[in-house]
Order: sequence, then C-alpha cells, then structure tokens
Amino acid sequence: MYKRLAAQICPLAPFLVPKGAVASIKPIRVCQASAQRVRCFASQREKKRFRQEKQAEYVLGKDRQQKEKDVQYFHESLTSNNWHEVQKGYPRVREDLSSLDTAKITQLLHYTIRKSLSKTKIIPRLFESTDAIIDDLQANRISPHPSASLHLLSILKETKQYDKGRRLWRWLVRKEDDWVDASVYGAAIELLAYAGDPLPQLESLYTQALKRYPGNFVEYHLSPEAIVPDRGQDIKLEGLPMTLLQGIVTARVLHGDWRNAYLGLDTALRLLPDLVPVRFFDLLANERPVAEATRIFRLACEAKVKLSSRLLTNLIRKMVEQQVRSSDQSTQLENIRIAVSALNLMRAQIGAGGVIVGPNISALVKGFSNLTVWCPPKTSSYEAQQKFNLAISSCAKHMLDVLLPLTTPTGSRISALNSLISLAGNAGDPHTVVYALSQITELGMQPDDVTCRCFVNAAGMCGNPWADGLWQQAWQTMVEHLRAKEQGLGEKEWITLATSCRYLSAPAARAFVEDQLLAHDADDYTRNKVERMMTQSPSVPTKPLDYDPTILSNRLKAAISQTQTQLSNNDFSALLTPLHNQPALASLEHLRIIYDELTTDPTQPPTALGPTINTSGLAYDEHRFSNWCAVNELLAMAERHQKKTDEYIDRALANGEAVGRDGVEDTRCLQYLEGKERAEVVQDTAVEYETLREAREAVLRLRGRV
Repeated sequence: MYKRLAAQICPLAPFLVPKGAVASIKPIRVCQASAQRVRCFASQREKKRFRQEKQAEYVLGKDRQQKEKDVQYFHESLTSNNWHEVQKGYPRVREDLSSLDTAKITQLLHYTIRKSLSKTKIIPRLFESTDAIIDDLQANRISPHPSASLHLLSILKETKQYDKGRRLWRWLVRKEDDWVDASVYGAAIELLAYAGDPLPQLESLYTQALKRYPGNFVEYHLSPEAIVPDRGQDIKLEGLPMTLLQGIVTARVLHGDWRNAYLGLDTALRLLPDLVPVRFFDLLANERPVAEATRIFRLACEAKVKLSSRLLTNLIRKMVEQQVRSSDQSTQLENIRIAVSALNLMRAQIGAGGVIVGPNISALVKGFSNLTVWCPPKTSSYEAQQKFNLAISSCAKHMLDVLLPLTTPTGSRISALNSLISLAGNAGDPHTVVYALSQITELGMQPDDVTCRCFVNAAGMCGNPWADGLWQQAWQTMVEHLRAKEQGLGEKEWITLATSCRYLSAPAARAFVEDQLLAHDADDYTRNKVERMMTQSPSVPTKPLDYDPTILSNRLKAAISQTQTQLSNNDFSALLTPLHNQPALASLEHLRIIYDELTTDPTQPPTALGPTINTSGLAYDEHRFSNWCAVNELLAMAERHQKKTDEYIDRALANGEAVGRDGVEDTRCLQYLEGKERAEVVQDTAVEYETLREAREAVLRLRGRV
C-alpha cells in the first residue's frame, strides 16, 4: 500500500517519500473528489436551465413590448379615425381592449359605413367587420359597452339587415347593464320600427325600458302632460334618455301615429328647448307632408339647430313640385306664394348659421323659373307676358347676387348658375344668359355638360337670336367642351339642339341643324329623331293675360330686397321671421292663458328666479311657449291632412278606384296650398278660433286630452 502510494506521489524516487506523509492520505479523499466532480456536473445543468429561462423571459419581454406598440398604434389609429388600420390591428389587440375601446371601435365603424354606403366594393368588407365584432362580443372576447350595442343596432338598421338586428336584440335584452341601457332600447325600437314590427309591441318595449331604467323620475318627465319645475330655467336632469324618446317618436311617425309623434317632439322641446337632437327634426321633416315639414324646419332653425343642406334642398324641391306653370292669375299667385315660402326656408337656414350650397339655390331658382311662361313674339299677350318674365329673371339674378357669396364650397355654385341660365331662357332674357356665363368664368369655374346644354336651350328660347349668333355660339361651345374631354356628341346633345331649334322662327335655324348632323356624321336613328322633334311646335299659353303681372313680380322684388337688407345689417334673427303672415290658431293672449293652465302647477309657489337665456339666445320661458305654439300648429296641420286623406280614400273606395300613393300625395299638396292661401289673405290679428273657450277646446282636442 505504501509503495503504491509513494509511486503515485513521486514516481522517480518513491523511496524518498516519508511514510508519515503516505499514512496521512486516506482512500476516502479520493472518493470525495469523485463525488465533487458529480456535483459540478449537476451545477452546469442548473446553469443551462437558468439560461433557458432567461432566454424565454427575453423573448416574452420582446413580445410584450411589441404588443404594447401594437396597442399604442391601434389607439392612435382609433383616435385619428383611420378605420383601415383599426381593422387591420383589431385581431392582434382585441384581448387588451377596454370597454371604452369597444365603444369607440363600433362608433368609428358606424361612421365609416355611413360614408361608404354608395361604395359597393367597400361595404361587404365593412359588413364582415360588423359580424366579427358581434361574434366577439357574444363570445366575451371583447369587453361590452352600451354604446357599442347602440352603434351595432344602428348599423344593422341603416344597412337594412333587420333579421340580424332582431337576433342581436333578442340576445342583448337578456344581458346586464354592462351591455344595455335606455339608449340601447331606443336604438332597438327604431330598428324594429323600420323592420315593420307593430306599434303596440314597440310601445310596450318603450314602457319596459322606462321601468327598467327609472332614473330621476324619467317616466314622469317623458310623459306628454309633465310639468317642468321652472319654465324660465334650464332643467338639470341627468341621464335623460333622449335616444329612447327618439326611438319611440320614430316608431310612431313611421306607423302614422302623428299625434303621439308630435307630442313626443313636444316633450323634447319642453325638456331641452335649445338642445333637441337634430335627428328629431330630420325624421319628422322627411316623413311628414311638405307643409308640416317646412314648419318643422323653421322650428329647428329658431332654436339655432343646424340642419343639413341636403334636407333643405329636398324640402325646396318638394315645394317647387307643387307649382303649376300657367299664365292664369290665381295659379301664378299660388306659385309666387310657394316661391316666397321656399325663400323663407333659405332665410331660416342662414339665420340659424347653417350651410348654404349651390343645389339649395338651384332648387330655389327652379321655383322662380316655374313662374315664367314662354310666349311667342307674335301672340297678343307677348308684351305683357314678356314684361313679367323679364321681371322674374331680374329677381332671380338679384337673388343670386345676394345668396351666391354665402355658398360653400365655391365649386357648388355652378349648379345655381346653370339653373339661372335655364330660367333666363324660359324668360327670353339673353342678357341674363350671358351674365350667368360670365359669372362662371369670373368665379374660376369651368362650364360642365349641364352648363353647355342649358346654354344651347336658353339661346334658342330667347326668341330669335340668329342675328347676333348666340345660338351658334352656344352650340360651338358645347362641341368644343366635349372635344376637350375627348368625347363625341351624344343623344342628349342632339335632343337639346333639336328642342332649342323649335323656338327659333328663322328658316336658317333648321338648315343649321341639318348641316351639323352631316358635319358630325350622325347616325340614321339620331337624324330621324332630331328631324321629328324639330317639326313639333313648343307649347304656348292658351289664355291671354287679363291682369297686370308686375303686381305679382313686385312681391318677389320686395321679399328679395328685404332679405338683402337684413343680410347687409347682419340681422340674422330677422331672417328667422317669415316674409308673410301666418294663420294663428288663436290669439297670443288666449294661447298664453291655455299654456299656463296646462304647464303650471297651481299648488306650487312661483319661482323667485328671473328667466335665463339659453344657447339659442332666447329666454327659456319664451322659447318654451313658442315651441308649444308651434307644436299646436303642427297638430292642426296634421289633423287637416288626415281629414283630406280619409276623404280621398273614401271617395276612391266609393268609386271603385284603387287607392294609390300618388292620390294621397295630392292631398298633401291641397292641404299645403290651403294653408298658404289662408296665410296670405288673413290679417295679422285674424285667428282660427276667436274665443278662449273655442281655443281651449281645440288645443285639448289636438293634444288628445279630451
């Protein structure tokens, strides 16, 4: 044992190793060294696991940082209304979104769909996004929010996906308040109303919402007979569910329940006289007859509610459609009343601070154009009729000088000038034709296709402009315009040339058309159609004028001059006042007494506070009274319209005739004309109900309280 150990310690001279040193070396030491090496191997494995964990933490940290960047970029896209990026990033971040994010996403989606309804390529992708969000909401993959539910229901309503809307509502109505509130009920009622659900079911749903969300005595305050604590002050009621009220008003008006629809509007005007959502006015103005729609429009403008220029254009066009072109005095008187009423709408829009666009003025010019009656130079009434036509043309030109600078954007002005060219042609006024064309150039605009066609037709209607070459100039302008666009003459252009040729008495006019047909190599179909049209004579008035038409034109001049003066003086509040008298239901004194009886509590002491001014610049008490009177007028107009509609239906059924929509529309026109006729002949003090008792009975009847 000694020799072996000594040889290991000193192989060359083992005999020199002391025995005591060898004895101190024990075998266990060797075993311990071996065990130590094993422990070293175990330690290396721990280090490897540690490195793996660190690497995993590093990768996880990078993922977390990337997720934070994705969420931050998603929120930036959401804030900037960039739906393309929101749609792209939504699948990656939906698990990290809050309920408020869900509301904002659906709001942006709703806004994007509204803008894209006419874009057939984009809409299907937006529908897919809507379905995906609904699926995620129902699968609890995203946080709920009542506003998100409201927007989704509104999207399905506006895109007419009523079955999907019904399914979504059946699922939502069973959820908690994280998903649903009173406004969601309102959106559901509106969707179901457009889907055709019966009104009693919708009224029941409305009552259910009031019971589920009682709030601060909401059911009482939304009732038509509620009384506000102080008519001269703003009402501090938090959580008023105006969207719920809007939903049931929509259901009522769509189902023809005009009385309760107007009482719903009356409730909104009582609670928030200066802050009624614009949707109330848009809905009623689009769904009710034109007479009621114009009163609703002015009612909104009086509260300084800015209605859309599209609604203004539609209303003016509906009014102008009631005009009948004729030289008859009574017909022309009615036409002028309608034209002035249309001008009242334009004045109200300006007075409320709303936007005026070219199509608004174009529709109004059409109402002036319908007053003119083209008359051949050889007829007996030519001089008198032409004098009136030129006066109307001058009024329209003056009106454009007043209103055109107010239009935005400036590019939309060309539609108004095109209409002025057409009017000047009907009036036989070549000077105004040239003026309108010069205005297009001065405003930095280029004539469009409509401009060229209007120019050709107007040049032909201006009598016999062959001597000064206006007609040939108009035709050449249209040819060059189309050549610049690398387009040829189409059927519209040839029809315009043939139509304008009929108004010319010069024999050379027809030869000019035939030369142009050859020069531009027109096909046989076009040639035959043009020649056939040239042989037709234009319509002429059959009844000679038996009155002085300048009396009528002077009324238009006075209305336009008054508008110009008020605009020059920045007297916008005066623009809200109609240019003609309105028939009153009763005297203001009697109406005030009835108003006090219905809207005050005699057991409560009067408030010590003085009346305050609302955001419309009106005192709350006077504004509420004015709105109350306006609703009475609307109820009376609706009652007259309903009576005429019922009479038409009864007459049609008695005669075995079909009840068509056109006939019912005619009754709207009759009711409208009747109201305007009374408005012109009554004096300022004339009223429909003269005694207090009659007025009280009428108001209570109209409001359904008797």
